[in-house]
Amino acid sequence: MTSEATEEEFDLKRYIRSEEGVVKLLAVIISYTRALLNCCNLTENCCTDLAIAMSSTSSHLTELDLSENSLKDSGVKLLSVGLGNPHCKLKSLRLHKCKLEGDCCEALAVALCTESTQLRELDLSANDFQKSGVRGLCVGLCSHHCKLETLRLNQCKLIDSCCKDLASVLSTGSSHLKNLDLSDNTLKDSGVAHLAVGLRSPQCGLETLRELDLAGNNLQGPDIQLLCAGLRSPHCKLETLRVTEGNLQKCCADFASVLCSDTSYLKELDLSGNDLEDPEVKLLSAGLASPHCQLETLRLSFCGVTEEGCTFLASALSSNPSHLRQLDLSYNHLQDSGVKLISLYRDNPLCKLEKLSEKLKTPISVSYTDACTLTFDTNTAAQSLFLHDGGKQVTWVRQIQQHPGHPERYESVSQVLCHQGLTRRHYWEVEWRGRWVDVAVATRGIRRRASPYLCAFGNTDQSWSLYCSEDHYSVQHDHQSVRIAAPLRRSNRVGVFLDWLGGTLSFYSVSSGTLSHIYTFYSPFTEPLYAGFGMEEEDCSVIICTEEDVPQIISRPASAKGIDEY
Repeated sequence: MTSEATEEEFDLKRYIRSEEGVVKLLAVIISYTRALLNCCNLTENCCTDLAIAMSSTSSHLTELDLSENSLKDSGVKLLSVGLGNPHCKLKSLRLHKCKLEGDCCEALAVALCTESTQLRELDLSANDFQKSGVRGLCVGLCSHHCKLETLRLNQCKLIDSCCKDLASVLSTGSSHLKNLDLSDNTLKDSGVAHLAVGLRSPQCGLETLRELDLAGNNLQGPDIQLLCAGLRSPHCKLETLRVTEGNLQKCCADFASVLCSDTSYLKELDLSGNDLEDPEVKLLSAGLASPHCQLETLRLSFCGVTEEGCTFLASALSSNPSHLRQLDLSYNHLQDSGVKLISLYRDNPLCKLEKLSEKLKTPISVSYTDACTLTFDTNTAAQSLFLHDGGKQVTWVRQIQQHPGHPERYESVSQVLCHQGLTRRHYWEVEWRGRWVDVAVATRGIRRRASPYLCAFGNTDQSWSLYCSEDHYSVQHDHQSVRIAAPLRRSNRVGVFLDWLGGTLSFYSVSSGTLSHIYTFYSPFTEPLYAGFGMEEEDCSVIICTEEDVPQIISRPASAKGIDEY
């Protein structure tokens, strides 16, 4: 298995998910440029060996994914020693969901401060930094030696005070940050105010920052004015801003002032999931109409826009038709007349609008006759999956199952398909348990023996997936992923409605007899689809609900938030 030539990707899950496997295969691992060691039951015990290996002169590693292992702060401190070694070539390190609490931040900062560091991307998402914050990490980010361009701190339980430290990074002239993801934290408006101080600072070095994600932080709006003042700063080159899933209602005049500014570089603005309604859209349209407006993508799904709002948008776009290429008005109350107003604008020869999303905020009608019976296909189940309860429940287990060899069986990912090929209208429900599961559909031809990049649900054009976790959902198709905040009414039951002929696949959160819409895929299906499920951690399981559980629920659908479409 060893080779003189440098290989591209090594996935430990295809061999043995254990620390013993890491130690035995270290020489092989470092001969690859990308190593996937995520979800492999690793702890801090293997981190010293990893640090030594990746700082070896013979190491070719530039990307390392250790996500969803129990490394803890003690393990990352050990890894940081290797990161600071001048022989380390690592450019991307993923530590998503590694049970970190922030004590490792100072050690990471030391590595980022070394003159030889090559690290460009650091993913610390889904860890708990609520108590410690990120002050220690920010010391490293302020160093002129730090070359980090992408930092992911989403779902880290950050609070508003953390933004003071991040603002200090924004105020330095040495930062190389281009992408900063702070989504799904608890920053609130006061946190945004702290960030705005950094944006407006005379020493602001934001010559490189291009993307800022503040989605899911429950922003109310009072300090958006301060943020927008920072965006108007001649030092700020921000191109993408996401402020979705908040409680913003009075903010569009401030955003319009940014669009009107001749110093603004903003090209993408996402305000989806805020209850703006038509009066605010009117104010935003004034900014769109400005000759200084450079905006190319505007997302306003789930913003309460009606036909009247379309009138304002159409007027603005007619005044300044040269830039906007994508307009997302999905899940609003546009009516056909509102859509027609925007469509007439597209006839303008100067119009560059390439994509208009305008799906109506209307629940899909599901009837009792759509309910279907599903059973697992044992010939597809990975060796790590235990099927029980008469073929209605699947559970991830550490002990390898003695499933007989079969060409249909998944080998590199813990997934299973159902027997039934679906080509009409079908509805089913499942209950999931554990930290996370994938609820998906796929064609029969989806690959079984390739790496997860090629056969995991959502990573191909042959599968559509809903990732369900403790604190959020995400949907994925053909490597394109969208994160969705969990509904306020939390539930571990998911309803799936497939209209194969109509080309729609919808996911719902099911709670107390009510369906809350999560997301809908739109695709011209051409082959039978099969329900599928994936999981990679102990105690994760999926139960297929019986038809008897369905009739009382599907008669009363109620729409809720989703985001976009593919």
